[in-house]
Amino acid sequence: MGAARVLLTRTAAKGTGFARALSELARQRGEPAPNVLYAPVHVPRTVAYTPELSAALQATAADQVAWVTFTSANAVRACTELWGEHFAHVLNAADARLACVGKATAAELERCGIEPDYIPHTQSAMGMLAGFPASDRQQDEPDTVWVVEGQNARPTLREGLGALGFRVMRTVVYRMEPAAEADLAPGELGCDAAREALSRETSAGQPVTDAVVATAPSLLQALAEGVPTDRFPPVVAIGQSTASAARSLGVPYVVADSPSAQDLASAAFSVVSAGA
Repeated sequence: MGAARVLLTRTAAKGTGFARALSELARQRGEPAPNVLYAPVHVPRTVAYTPELSAALQATAADQVAWVTFTSANAVRACTELWGEHFAHVLNAADARLACVGKATAAELERCGIEPDYIPHTQSAMGMLAGFPASDRQQDEPDTVWVVEGQNARPTLREGLGALGFRVMRTVVYRMEPAAEADLAPGELGCDAAREALSRETSAGQPVTDAVVATAPSLLQALAEGVPTDRFPPVVAIGQSTASAARSLGVPYVVADSPSAQDLASAAFSVVSAGA
């Protein structure tokens, strides 16, 4: 039997750690390394700058913000594109504490010279809320949290912070758009090519692709458009929101223990091994 094929909804550059971990698991089992298909599907686009975007940054600089939250590395990168070095200067000088959804987002902040104050054990919006200190309701005015996120971010964090007694100030700094040909590195698949890969079958009627590693609900939903459910391979969901999307689509899925490359690879290897 030939090597399994796994489709990952990331670029080749961002998927290197996953591919390396998957190959190592196969080597330990004496099996051929699965082939990884990289399908970014959507790419982040930083929003156009307007003076209104800087209102929250100015409030942070004036120490009117208690916390700044980041739910993706894309959000951090967008901030550096919008404000350059001024972004890091403000966050390092201000009294506001910084919260990141997970290690990848924290690493992006650290690359800017910014140290996060809070990274939850469970890397999700619910995980962030579980350990977030409640606002002091005895104050005349509640503490403000600046939520920095993408346009398609779910309201879970914002609503949860409001329930904890915070005033939430939201800034959308990027949006996800379909990857154009110019966005793709050699060998990467756009959405249409990825759907075609998922639709192919062997002569025995089995899917050519053995698993899909979905790193966001929107990416899984975009891939599933036009692909019959009964031909869609098993999904490795990066977290519970992606798992919920898989349930809604009616496709089989497992949830990785964490969003790390190692845990995604371990889940993917288990899926393709079970189907071998």
